[in-house]
Amino acid sequence: QAGAGICLMNGTVENCRITYNDAAGTYGQTGAPWHWQNGGGGVWMQGGTLESCLVMGNRFNGVAGSLNGGGGVSANAGRIINCTIVGNQTTDLNQPGGGLSLRKHASAGAPEEQACSAIAQNCIVVGNSSPVATSSNVFLSTNGSLSASYSCSPDLTGGVANITSAPLFVLMGSQYGASHVAGNYRLFSGGSPCVNAGTSQYVTVAFDLDGLARKKYGIVDMGAFEYVAPGGTVFIAH
Repeated sequence: QAGAGICLMNGTVENCRITYNDAAGTYGQTGAPWHWQNGGGGVWMQGGTLESCLVMGNRFNGVAGSLNGGGGVSANAGRIINCTIVGNQTTDLNQPGGGLSLRKHASAGAPEEQACSAIAQNCIVVGNSSPVATSSNVFLSTNGSLSASYSCSPDLTGGVANITSAPLFVLMGSQYGASHVAGNYRLFSGGSPCVNAGTSQYVTVAFDLDGLARKKYGIVDMGAFEYVAPGGTVFIAH
């Protein structure tokens, strides 16, 4: 029901590719809390840290009432740092956040609702799908202390240092969930707004998903891949 790829309660998952998983949710038991263990086609989080990961092509296929959503990641607590979340989907009108859902993993009014503390930072969340049109990529609940900052998504119109511009990948993929056709999710050299646009506040890994230095040019980039300028050839004429 929760986190077909990874179910994370504590600890750290870093430099991983979490791809093409499919979670199916149910309405849950009668009474509260009743739907907290739903959501997260790729990753379900109740704590811990997800860092420098590519979360791609996952799906949460829940029935009406399985409200947590998060085709790629569903988080109630923990930190999502420098992740690229793309090509994921939810399938029901009650499931927001095709890519990322930061919300309570409990029914309305339950104590867990006020304990929400998930943080997303330096993330790129684009190219995901949800029937909830206003949160095709990111759903950010107003319950608890949930926040997304220094991240790139068309749904993040507020918050600290978030941008809604296209990240300018080398190659954008297409389709969602199991049908997702992968692109090249490294940052394009032609002026990606995600280069040098992150913060080192919660960064703990020294290398990105390609094994390259995480802070190549002094400031961390958004996403799982740090931009590296292409090499050139120098000709010397005498």
